[in-house]
Amino acid sequence: MVVRAWTSVDIHPGATIGAGLFIDHAIGGGHRETAEVGVDVTIYQGVTLGGTSLEPGKRHPTVGTG
Repeated sequence: MVVRAWTSVDIHPGATIGAGLFIDHAIGGGHRETAEVGVDVTIYQGVTLGGTSLEPGKRHPTVGTG
């Protein structure tokens, strides 16, 4: 909660984040529960890795390495 207030980025504890993630101008981003982000990835301002499905299972995008 403190990190979210400080950075304005909401990363769900269940998200898989690889080493070397760089969030450029992080205001307003979000990474949801089943999102996966590979190694050495840059995510730009306002990007949300989220979904709207109510179906169980993987509902959020996967971003590969690099």
